[in-house]
Amino acid sequence: MKRFRKYFDKTLNIKNIKNSNQLSAFGGTSKSLPEPLDDFDEVEFITDFGDQNVLISIVVVLNEIKR
Repeated sequence: MKRFRKYFDKTLNIKNIKNSNQLSAFGGTSKSLPEPLDDFDEVEFITDFGDQNVLISIVVVLNEIKR
């Protein structure tokens, strides 16, 4: 969690998370992308690590990453 703290309170760029080509270049895909984002929402991404799928869930409050 400490590794990602530098992203907390940053504005979420919706254009980047909707760009499937860019996500796939990093080995990821979006699993859950609410449209449009509410005041409180979660965005989920999946990537693989070895033979395991890894789910990354981002909590967004008023378009800022909180957790």
